[in-house]
Amino acid sequence: MAIVILLIMSGFRSINVGYDNEDHERFFHKIASGSVSVHDFKEPGYSLLSLVVSYFGNYSLFLIVYSAISILILIITIRYFSVNPYVSLYMYYAFYFLGNNMGKIRQSLAVLFLLLALKYLNKNEKKIFVIIVIIGATFHASALFFLVFLFLNKINLSKKVMYFCIVLAVIIGQLGIVEYIYYNLIGKSQFISSIDFLDLKRLSLYSDSEYTVRQGGGYLGFLYILINSVLVVWFFDKFKQFKDKKALIIAKTYYWGTIFFFLFFNLALINSRLTMGFLMTQIFLVPYLFKFINNKYIKFLFAAIILIVVTLRGYINFVDNYDLFVPFEFFWE
Repeated sequence: MAIVILLIMSGFRSINVGYDNEDHERFFHKIASGSVSVHDFKEPGYSLLSLVVSYFGNYSLFLIVYSAISILILIITIRYFSVNPYVSLYMYYAFYFLGNNMGKIRQSLAVLFLLLALKYLNKNEKKIFVIIVIIGATFHASALFFLVFLFLNKINLSKKVMYFCIVLAVIIGQLGIVEYIYYNLIGKSQFISSIDFLDLKRLSLYSDSEYTVRQGGGYLGFLYILINSVLVVWFFDKFKQFKDKKALIIAKTYYWGTIFFFLFFNLALINSRLTMGFLMTQIFLVPYLFKFINNKYIKFLFAAIILIVVTLRGYINFVDNYDLFVPFEFFWE
């Protein structure tokens, strides 16, 4: 029932519900009329999907198709990875549904493809993993960064080194070292600014964007991710005990995502683009953490704290986007 509600809310909403819809609708009409070709858009997968749907209906139909694909991938990955699908679905709704399915739809679909790709990496089907990541990148180029996990997944670190990496990443991120490197090596790079492939020149253009630099705040999320990263290391031996290795690959993905998150923390736009595919695995991670705590009182306390934080995060997400979703309207109204 919850899945059906998500599909209806996302797929059958009015154009004025959510953000970026007006821009996406304009592009949809351009590609439907033939004034823009598939190759003219920076993400060809997104433009191809728009073109195919345009043969059968309007932008409202596109939102239905997009939402159906998104929810289908979400169901597949939750059924494969999660030991508690209800918690996973609740976390997805609180953290990602409004801001992504109802907002940044290109990146949202790209990240869901990354979660699907993890399924095949866990099966050691690396070629399929790469293919699915590339498909995701045709919807949002930031998905290409996820390919680094092919190599990171092979790294075996001791728990002491893992703790050290967390501390080091936090220090480097807060000192502004990464920002300095980004502005001077990437922002000013003539080579990067000339790369048209998947419009990767945006990496250079972002250095001049006011949205790139974090304008204060964000430390509630910082603390939440820091706690989770420490818990991943704390229970890392338990993640290893699962025979099918699903828990281990989720733990590794989330761990490396936190390292990147801390390093890129002050580069808000870059951070959100590059780490979302890693950090979204928290919807699978947290149910494992529930499972690892044996003491029923500690488990209840931990579950209560996590669910309160998740609910608070969902509430803040809703309040921040209140004007974009209230009053909610369907496209037939």
